[in-house]
Amino acid sequence: MIVSLYSINDNNGYTLFTDTGEKAYSKRNRIVFFNGDIKHQSTVQTDTNVRLNINFNYIVEDKEFEKLCNK
Repeated sequence: MIVSLYSINDNNGYTLFTDTGEKAYSKRNRIVFFNGDIKHQSTVQTDTNVRLNINFNYIVEDKEFEKLCNK
């Protein structure tokens, strides 16, 4: 499964990839793709009233696309 996170607004919240410590910050109009098997968690923003994201889960049969997202 491939996951994508689309950030609608700017804020200081982020998605934390727990195994590596990497962060995907919430930046307006940014989309991040990654392998859905990677452990991740959301954090709470403190600089805005809301954090707006849209999450997509893709079930893919195309192994080439999946390889790109695993890099």
